[in-house]
Amino acid sequence: MLLLEDEPLISRMLVRLLQRAGFEVSPAATLRDAAAALEGPPLRVAIVDEILPDGAGSSFIARLRADPRHAEARVVCCTGNAIPSVTGRMRELGAQACLSKPFAPAAFTGLIDDCLAEDLPGTFRVV
Repeated sequence: MLLLEDEPLISRMLVRLLQRAGFEVSPAATLRDAAAALEGPPLRVAIVDEILPDGAGSSFIARLRADPRHAEARVVCCTGNAIPSVTGRMRELGAQACLSKPFAPAAFTGLIDDCLAEDLPGTFRVV
């Protein structure tokens, strides 16, 4: 599982939550760091912040979707700017969900579990 989040406190909190839920997590703070994950084994889940120091998380999602090895990856966008233009772009790129910051830890882990359990392509929700 890839976690692309540039805020250190948020990243550490999310890594801990995901590890406690039994997930292996590879954190990345920039688009450049996250690009390295695309060279590795197929991603099962990518959690992507939209606003990053070196660009938009949506550009990473587009790159992820263009790589056939990662076609099955579930994508959750986390953003403090969950306005219709942002959530619409995430939907167009094939994300399963957009989670608005701030959020409760239980909402986050529940959303990840739900995204992994769903077999329906094209589903999208804003939380």
